[in-house]
Amino acid sequence: MTFFNARLIDDDSLLDDGQVRSLLSPYIIALFFEALLFGAFSITFIAGLCTVMWGLALAHAVLSLRIETNGFAEHAGTARTVYKALVDQSSWTADGSRIGNARFIILVVQTLLGGVLMVSSVVNALAISSI
Repeated sequence: MTFFNARLIDDDSLLDDGQVRSLLSPYIIALFFEALLFGAFSITFIAGLCTVMWGLALAHAVLSLRIETNGFAEHAGTARTVYKALVDQSSWTADGSRIGNARFIILVVQTLLGGVLMVSSVVNALAISSI
């Protein structure tokens, strides 16, 4: 199983180089926003000291930077080869890369841990208000 975009990129008749270049922009934008949000999270980390969540966010940011570096620096050439490298590495499916799988697992753990923290905060607030 592969991403739909990965199949499109293999078929030269479906995407021209201009379309491939326009598909690369979201990767750059996503990396910018991830760095921006990581910075904001780092500031709140100092205030709250939630070490596990910060560590997971740091690991996710490092893996994202690794994917972007690999795609843009190590597979430089045509926009098509860069795009294919980014799609292949970002995949979290069974035939995806280890980095893509690790990023997906980190995202799921962060989501579950964040949900548990929010629910426990609400339960504690309700318990205190009922006293």
